[in-house]
Amino acid sequence: MKESYPVQTLCRVLQCARSSFYYAPVEKEEGALLAAMEQILLRWPFYGCRRMLAQLRREGWEVGERIVRRLLKFLGGSRRI
Repeated sequence: MKESYPVQTLCRVLQCARSSFYYAPVEKEEGALLAAMEQILLRWPFYGCRRMLAQLRREGWEVGERIVRRLLKFLGGSRRI
């Protein structure tokens, strides 16, 4: 259908944003990230969020602090005091 009509027209008729038309969800690599975090915790069991984040980035992971904090909590790692 998008070959027959412009995307802008289709989105206007369907009352949706063009950004929604082009949206593609990002796949999460949480399984591999969890495995990497478990390996780090085995070596350094008292690593908190900041050290874990720094170590993951040294290993080449592009990950944010919120994700690391959530997964560390899930793994039962260090907690904020």
